[in-house]
Amino acid sequence: KSPMLALVFGSLILGITMEIHNTLYYLWIYLHIPFEDLRIFNVEIVIIFSWITQYIFFLSLWRVFTNDRSQEVWKGDLIK
Repeated sequence: KSPMLALVFGSLILGITMEIHNTLYYLWIYLHIPFEDLRIFNVEIVIIFSWITQYIFFLSLWRVFTNDRSQEVWKGDLIK
């Protein structure tokens, strides 16, 4: 029911999935990040939580460029 809660959980699930996939092939490498020793599933916790801020940023850009339709993003699922 809460769009912000869905945003947080969705970004965490996608972030963990993407970053675990990266630990298999090392398609990208992070350097000089804080708290490198704090890990979940062999992925730095700072990286996982940075996915949340990326989603908030991109959804904010949606609101900047399409003000009339921005309510659709936060309205939620209307299927009953």
